[in-house]
Amino acid sequence: MVSALGHDWDQGTPVAGHEATCTLEGEMAFACRRDGCSATKVEHVEPLGHSPRNLAPITLIEATCSGPGFYWNRVGCERCGQPITFALGTTDPLGHEWGEWVVTKPPTATEAGEMTRSCTRNPEHKEVRAIPAIDPDHDHTWGEPTYTWADDLSSVTATRVCEDDPSHVETETAYAHPPAGMRTQLVPVVITFPTCTETGTTVYNAWFANPGFAVQTREVETAALGHDWGAWIVVRGATYEHEGLEVRTCSRCGASEERPAVWPGPDQGSKRPMYRLYNPNSGEHFYTANVAERDVTAAAGWRYEGVGWIAPSLGAPVYRLYNPYAGDHHYTVNVRERDALVSAGWVDEGVGWRSAGLVGRPIYREYNPNARAGAHNFTTSRNEHLTLVRMGWHGEGIAWYGL
Repeated sequence: MVSALGHDWDQGTPVAGHEATCTLEGEMAFACRRDGCSATKVEHVEPLGHSPRNLAPITLIEATCSGPGFYWNRVGCERCGQPITFALGTTDPLGHEWGEWVVTKPPTATEAGEMTRSCTRNPEHKEVRAIPAIDPDHDHTWGEPTYTWADDLSSVTATRVCEDDPSHVETETAYAHPPAGMRTQLVPVVITFPTCTETGTTVYNAWFANPGFAVQTREVETAALGHDWGAWIVVRGATYEHEGLEVRTCSRCGASEERPAVWPGPDQGSKRPMYRLYNPNSGEHFYTANVAERDVTAAAGWRYEGVGWIAPSLGAPVYRLYNPYAGDHHYTVNVRERDALVSAGWVDEGVGWRSAGLVGRPIYREYNPNARAGAHNFTTSRNEHLTLVRMGWHGEGIAWYGL
């Protein structure tokens, strides 16, 4: 007879909804790890207890230059976040943070002066120090000179102050254009002349009669001059079909720039709506300015799609051709294309309407390589043009211009 092995319990899993907390008991479920044994048990688990950690202190009173600060030092549970203990803490006074000494009362030969410094934490906290009266026969102790340039750089003034008696001041001004009787002491020297597109450099040199003042130099960047453009000159005149070209030249450096010359268009005269119709059987679009032709075509089963664009009564001619074999129409401003189609058997139906030229609204042309009739489409809609191209039509650019 072999004795029972006894259960080999695993480490246990907290029972959902009955997990132990910092202050409350919980339950753990254990399962036997031996093969073929499905025994389980549930045991109570003692509270976990708090896990102390220091929390951010709460400032009660800020420390000052001379007074301590006070704060709550808190300890809380890292697990549940509950505060555990509070302790009142203190911080040492900050002490004064003194600024520079400033002469607030200059000394004279008969009376002592004063200098004062203030605390940067609290300007109301001050210290005062006496400055002895000045011996009338003393030698000047000059401070470091300062130099002030005029905004237009026409002068520079040097100044120095006696450190023992601030009422003793020496000044001298150097002028580029001095008053009568004075010599020039400020001279500008051009190092690099500015051009149309590049900045230049000028150095201003100033000197003084007083040996206590040093020679001063100021380097200044001068702005580029910019081009001095002449009038626009037409190099190639604009036409109905092609942009022209205008050029202008800088009289200073000889540089030139171009811009397109756009044909302004003749007097457009009266405006004519161009009607657009669609044949659902052949897929052809038909365009006409003739109201009677529009109505007859619509009555024959074509679908009227409204006004396609507005055409001028003056401008480059748009030719209309008819294919008697396929029964469709074609439209073009290109005389060579017109003549080639006529040679191929198309019927020239004359000028259908006029183009407004480059200043007008573009009419886009697309070609369907899979169609036997109505292979071309004409539209003012850029979106329609791009949609047809994505569907396999060939984009053939701008056919002509409307208003």
